[in-house]
Amino acid sequence: MKSQFSGMKIIREGIPILTPMKLRVLELVEKGMKRQEIADYLSVSIFTVDTHLKNAYRKLGVNNAMGAIRKLMEDQGPSGAINSLC
Repeated sequence: MKSQFSGMKIIREGIPILTPMKLRVLELVEKGMKRQEIADYLSVSIFTVDTHLKNAYRKLGVNNAMGAIRKLMEDQGPSGAINSLC
C-alpha cells in the first residue's frame, strides 16, 4: 500500500523543510510503528529515528507525532490531497 506521504515535500518560502527520510519516519509513525521498530526497519539506530522526529517536529512547529501528521495534512490544502513530486 502506497503511503499518502510518498514523494511529498513541505515547502516554505521555496525551501524544502522536511527531508525524504524525515517524511519516511513520520509515515512509519503514522502506520503505528514504534520508534525501535522504525529503527530496525530502516536499519538505523533509535537515536537516528529520534533525531529525525525531533527535527521534523521543530521544523513543523509541533510537539509530537500526531501534531506533525496533522500539520502535514493541513498543509496540503482544502482538498486534503497530498501533493506528489512524481
